[in-house]
Parts: sequence; C-alpha cells; structure tokens
Amino acid sequence: MSDTSQSTSFAETRDILSSTDYLLEPEIFKTLPKYVRLGGFPEEAIRLLSQNYRGYPQMCNLVVSWLKLCGKSEDDIKNIQEVYLRDLALNQFDPEIADNAFIHREATPDWLEQMTKLSRWRSLLCELSEKYPNCMLLNFAIRKISDAGYQSEIATITSASAYIDVFNRVLLDKLRYILTEQNDEKFESAIKDFAKLVCSTNYTYLYTQALFYSLRLEKKGYLLEYISHTVKGAAKQLSRNVDRLHLILTGTARYPAVALALVSILSSGRLAPSDVDHLYSQYSSDDPPPISLVRLPELFELFIKLLFNHNKPLSNSSHKSKYIYVLALMGSVCQNNDRVDLERTTKALETVIAVCMKNDVRYQSNYEISVLVGEMWCPVVCAGLIHWIGLNLEEPGYFQMEYAMSGTVPIHLALLDQIASRHSPLHGKIFRLLVAAMAIETRLEVLLAMNLKRIVIDRMLHLVVLGYVSRVLGHWQALARAQSVEPSLLRYFVCEFIRMIAPPFHARVVAAIVDISKHYEMALENEESVVLLREFFSKCSEKDLSPSEYQQLTDQRRRVQTNVKMVC
Repeated sequence: MSDTSQSTSFAETRDILSSTDYLLEPEIFKTLPKYVRLGGFPEEAIRLLSQNYRGYPQMCNLVVSWLKLCGKSEDDIKNIQEVYLRDLALNQFDPEIADNAFIHREATPDWLEQMTKLSRWRSLLCELSEKYPNCMLLNFAIRKISDAGYQSEIATITSASAYIDVFNRVLLDKLRYILTEQNDEKFESAIKDFAKLVCSTNYTYLYTQALFYSLRLEKKGYLLEYISHTVKGAAKQLSRNVDRLHLILTGTARYPAVALALVSILSSGRLAPSDVDHLYSQYSSDDPPPISLVRLPELFELFIKLLFNHNKPLSNSSHKSKYIYVLALMGSVCQNNDRVDLERTTKALETVIAVCMKNDVRYQSNYEISVLVGEMWCPVVCAGLIHWIGLNLEEPGYFQMEYAMSGTVPIHLALLDQIASRHSPLHGKIFRLLVAAMAIETRLEVLLAMNLKRIVIDRMLHLVVLGYVSRVLGHWQALARAQSVEPSLLRYFVCEFIRMIAPPFHARVVAAIVDISKHYEMALENEESVVLLREFFSKCSEKDLSPSEYQQLTDQRRRVQTNVKMVC
C-alpha cells in the first residue's frame, strides 16, 4: 500500500472513530484494530471515542423510565418510540450514505430482515422508496417485501417496477383485487393506484397495455378494457403521447384510412369534417374495418360534445348525418356483423338532436318532452342528453327562468330521473352533474336557492333508490367532515336517506351515518332528526362493524339519547 493510500485510509478510520456514539456501534471491534494497524495510538482512539460519546440510546432509556413513572403503558411507550424513529428516518434519511453502507456489506443486514417482518417498518420503507426511487438499499428492501408476500403494500410504489418479477407480482395482486372488488369507491381508488404504478416508466406502461390487449377477449375482458382506458387517460394527463402506441396494439395500422383519421382526431382533440368523412366512408362500405378500432371513450366524448351542443350547432346537414352515423355505430354495434340496432339508433339520435338544437323544451308542449323520453331506450342518446342538460344548467339565468318563475322541478332535472331509471351505467355521469349543479351560483333569493338545492338532493336520493348508494353517501360524508355544506341541507339529506332505507343495514351505511352525525352533530339536533337517528341506531346491528366503528356507534347512540331528552 502506498503512503498516500495508507494516509487516506488512516484519516477515514479516524473520522469513523470520531463519529457520534461510535462506541456503541457493533463494528467498533473491527475498526479499533484497523486503526492501530494503520499507525494510530490506543490512547488517541480512547480519547476520540470518549469525546464523541453522547449516550443517546441511554437518554432514550431514561425517558422511557420517566414515561413508566407517569403511568404510560408498555404499548403506548413503544408506539411513541416507533413514531419518533419513523419521523426521524423520513426527515434525515440520506440515500447516498445508505447505499455506501449497503454496498460494502456481504450479507443482508439483520435489521433490514427484521424491518420487513413488521407492518409499521414496511410502510416506512415503502414511503422512503417513493421519495428516493433510485436508492439501491430501498429497492432491495422493496424486493424483500415482495418476496415475503406483501405485494398489496407496495402496489403504489413506483420503484416496484425496478424488477420485473416484483412488478409482475404487484401487477397480478392489484388486478386480482380490482376484478373482485364490489365497492365502487374502493374499485375506482384501486384503479387510480394501479394507473400510477403502470405509468411509472415507459417500459411498464407498454408491457401492461400489451398484456391487456392480449387478454381482452378472455373472461371479464371488458373490465380489462376499462382499466386499460383508465391507465391510458392517466398517461395522457402526464403529457405522454400514447395514442399511436394504442393504434399499433389494436392493429389499426392495417387500415391506413382509419388510422390517419384517428391520429388526426386524437392528436388535435377535434372532429374535422374530412376525418369524419374518412371514418364514414370506411364503416359504411360493404367490407368495414373492425368496429373495435373506433370504440374509444375519448372519441365517443368528442362526438357527444359536438352533436349535443345547442350553442354551436352543425350547419352542414350532409356532414351532420355522417357525424350521427359514426356516433350511432360506436353506440350500437359491438361486432361488424351485428348491425340490427344501427338504423334505429341513427333515427333516435336524429330525432333527439333536432329537439335539443331548438333548446326550447322548457317552453314547449308535453309533446317535445315525450319525444325525448320516448327515445331514452338508447344509451348513446341518454349520454348525449346528459351533456346537453349540463350545458343548460350552466347557462346564466337558467334557474331564474326555469325555477323561480314556476316553483316546480326544472324539466331538465326531471329528465335526469328518467335517464337514471333506464341506464345504470350512466349513474356516475348523472351524479357528477348533480354535484356540479349544487355548486352553481343561482342568484336566487335565499329561500328559493335552498329549496332548489333540496330538489337536486332529491335527484341524488333517486340514484340511491336505484342502487347508486356508495358514491352518494360517500360524497355527503366528505361534505360533513369538511363542514362545507349548509347544515339544513345535510339534515335534509340524512333524514330523507334514513326514511328510505330499512334493516338489515349494510355496515358501510351504518358507519357513514355515524360519521356524518359525529362531524355535524349540531345540524341534526332538531326534534325530527333526533328521533329518526334514535330509531335508526336502535335498529343497527354491530356484527359487521369494526371495533372503532362499533365504539362510534355506541357513542352516537348515547349522544342521540341525550338529545332526545333535551328536545322532548
């Protein structure tokens, strides 16, 4: 060894001995002999160790003994320690130092093995991995967690894509959960997490989408197609140009005219007459391309927004008929040889669009309304009507003209009830429109505005009757937690909801009502709501509730009983 390298090694070893509390490190028994071999004096080593001794672990033990004297339980003390250590790791973790220490080890550190066995520390490793995706130690830890069978805990970690075997396990675990989940909110949340994972790199995106396209004809292939489109939407939000990739995967390149039209439409986000003309000529021919090439959600939305916009109606009748034909094709044909409903759907669209372009339904006889209702058998017509209704509700002065002067349910909101009763897949679109309607500034008098919002709430409750419970209840639960809704409106929703339902109640319904009443207790303290809540809680079964939910139910029962005595 040269004098220079020996001098450098000596300086590094001396710095190690000078680090805080190195006296307590297991490696000290290797470092001390090395320091002496390199020319260091034992007296100097002792001085370095003693000067830099702080005794932080002993201080922690002292604080623990004080907490015990204060009456804290062992579990509470352990939790305090772990929370503090977790926060310390999150704030002070240095990936470079961690990697340097990891590289020079011959085997997996014992402490890492122990961390991967405990849920709290696995969670810490996952959080750090998300923060430092290029850290080798953390990537290795994620692999260890996956090997141990905890894929569900790393489903949202982008570093899981570092190893194909880890990514495959996480992918399959997440897909298995999504395909079997019955709860709408959990389903959508899981898909968002899944999309985040898949979009972590270009390679994982291509790999996953290719997998989906190869499996789309299998059982539940329609769900995979839905997930694929959701992932594609997430990628486009990240400004990634993935349209051409999907056209390749679907085999669109074999049909140049269709491919050129779709590339033009999807890249520009608009329906040029020449592009629609190409699609029309291809799909109205005797040997049309596969219908699956144009059954794209983003393409469908573009046609809906263009054809059902009364503010910008299409003036060219020949072009308009081609637009309607292509939309009818997307909305009624699943297989090329099955065009039974195409002509009927085309006529329904022509009839309804003609009425919508007049945009004077509110002033017309019942005949105009009956025409719209009569064509609601067609899903694509109803999707267009929802968009048209939304445009009407957003118009300045709509509610002054439609509600303030008549005091009755606005006809457009009544049409939403009719659509909801016929097409459950459109419940989500209707609910989002109703949520937006609740937030519209109507400029009505206070009493009229409150009555109008109750009418909108009635439309939401109608969705509940039709089975769209989870999203509606979750929305009002979120409003109650944020205390961002008028108390009287919350009281109205809760009371009407309770009147509509009967035991046995689902555990999620019980938990949601308990949560709403807990966060907005003052809003529910009139005689009517207190009596309704008391009857509801008395009929609730505790068997499906978690311990914390059961405790909340018990507390609310007690509070409601107290309120009953006060109001009576």
